[in-house]
Amino acid sequence: MTVLDAKGFGDLIKSVGPTDEHRQTFGRTFLGSLVGQATIFAGMMVIYVAAIVLLWKYAFEHLRALYAVVGGVAFWSIIATPVIVILLFSMLPTAWRALRERRLKATIIGGDVRFKPGYFRLHPYNAADRETFKRLDGADSAILGWLKSSEGSLLYLSGASGVGKSSLLGANVLPKLHESGWMVIETRLIGDPFDRLRVALLAADSRLAKKSAAELSLRDLLKKAAEPRGKKRSAPLLLVIDQFEEFLILCKDEERRAFAAFLDDLVKSPIDGLRILLVFRSDYRPLVFKLNLPPLVAGRNWQELAPYDRGEATTFMQSGGRELSSHALDRLFRGLDRIEDAPGMYRLNAGSGQPWPLVGEPPLLAAMADIAVGNAFAE
Repeated sequence: MTVLDAKGFGDLIKSVGPTDEHRQTFGRTFLGSLVGQATIFAGMMVIYVAAIVLLWKYAFEHLRALYAVVGGVAFWSIIATPVIVILLFSMLPTAWRALRERRLKATIIGGDVRFKPGYFRLHPYNAADRETFKRLDGADSAILGWLKSSEGSLLYLSGASGVGKSSLLGANVLPKLHESGWMVIETRLIGDPFDRLRVALLAADSRLAKKSAAELSLRDLLKKAAEPRGKKRSAPLLLVIDQFEEFLILCKDEERRAFAAFLDDLVKSPIDGLRILLVFRSDYRPLVFKLNLPPLVAGRNWQELAPYDRGEATTFMQSGGRELSSHALDRLFRGLDRIEDAPGMYRLNAGSGQPWPLVGEPPLLAAMADIAVGNAFAE
């Protein structure tokens, strides 16, 4: 028979009970806050009753003397004052919150029940969201036209964190290229870049899965995948390397030099029917320059995706199914202007699609919109 000591029993209770994260999440809900306030109220009342019992037991004569001096009304007022303070402490925050929520609903947030859950999001759109994705500045059409018309073998797409690079590609540009006959392969270079590209190519093209093809060098593998398209003058193979900054900051120096030399070789001796698109955050552009790749030429081999301006950001905010008043919008944008590096320019969200330790930035417009419009109760 196993004997469970006190510590072991406590550990068992913790293992089957709710985690700290679950308790914190529940505590942030309205019901959780009520339970918390009720617990505090009950605890304070227990302390008050215990104090009265102790005074009655050990200081009864002093209480009688006080009653004789101040009178019945004043005496019972003194005794009841702690109870009144406890009640006010427990009830006023809840009443104030309910009043504040009602005021916000009545004066700041309007619109009908068209509110779209998930409209304000911190993760990228993808092909499944194609019908609902809309870029208000027309950048999706511009990037699509640029990719179709560009003759360069190595292309660059950059933009600040959170401007919507991955969403623009995943929900609009790449599906349209695929419909036009392009072969599109997407990957990210976490780990050995050569191995990552090889795995992506073998997974995308069944012809390359043969043993003879699998033993080819990466250049020969790319050539085998792309050359038939070049010979037939059909739509090319587009290799999209998203989050290219991961390669820039996580790979070792020798890996970066070797892969940069490989890309440079593809530029100097291009493969017919092959396009490579590097997608990265603008603030990592200096590290791209260090690779000694072809220089970035705006409109030719490079496009920069801009954040929304005030008008576009306002339209984005008001299209979620609920409308903020002009006063609420002004307060929101003033807050964003204090956070953003460039006031008047607004990123949809920060760091979508990247691990948080790499990003190190707070979510911006989408997160604040989710709080202001979705939850409706944060000033």
